[in-house]
Amino acid sequence: MEKTLSLSEAKMKFNSLVEAVDGRDDEFIITKNGHPVAALVPAAVYEGWRETREILAHPGFRKEIHKGIARLRRKGRRFTFEEVFDEDL
Repeated sequence: MEKTLSLSEAKMKFNSLVEAVDGRDDEFIITKNGHPVAALVPAAVYEGWRETREILAHPGFRKEIHKGIARLRRKGRRFTFEEVFDEDL
């Protein structure tokens, strides 16, 4: 669950915020002067964002992703969860 709090409140509650992020996968938007300036999210979420940024920063990967999406749209093909994640196929 995403919650918003001020920087001063985040400073006072930092330990409990870290526990909430770690234990319950809560997410916090931290504001300064009423404007969002930072986010406290689970480390796994952050790592996923980093990996996505790295992939999208590579022009060749991005091009292949867009080509694959366009190909799927043209064919109208849909895949089941099992087809995508079954390693035995």
